Amino acid sequence: MSDGDREAFDELVPLVYEQLRRMAHRQLRAERANHTLNTTALVHEAYLELVDVDHSRWQDRAHFFAAASRVMRHLLVDYARARNAYKRGGDRVQVPLDEQSLRLSEEYADAVEGLDEALSRLEKLSSRQSQILEQRY
Repeated sequence: MSDGDREAFDELVPLVYEQLRRMAHRQLRAERANHTLNTTALVHEAYLELVDVDHSRWQDRAHFFAAASRVMRHLLVDYARARNAYKRGGDRVQVPLDEQSLRLSEEYADAVEGLDEALSRLEKLSSRQSQILEQRY
């Protein structure tokens, strides 16, 4: 397997699968209760990462499990980052503001001007009511 034999890796996984599940379960115990990944999913995600690493030269069993544990931890960190980004508006699309997008339409500009005139007239009648309306809206 250290020589890059993919079939050797495929033969190894069934032999160490239960140990990988125990590792994943242990790592998921420290996560929130409603985590997106379950034990099996974490093992399978880690497998995909480990298979994709062509340059790995595991020295022995302990080295392989250390690499698998590190991959699982990185996967959980990536999921946490993605979740936190989503919570903070990471799913929003940024729209650049330029002069064109800041221009008011004719109709809207007329409405804004009319509103300002109405507030000015109200202020002459009742300053307090004008302030209340202005602050309310």
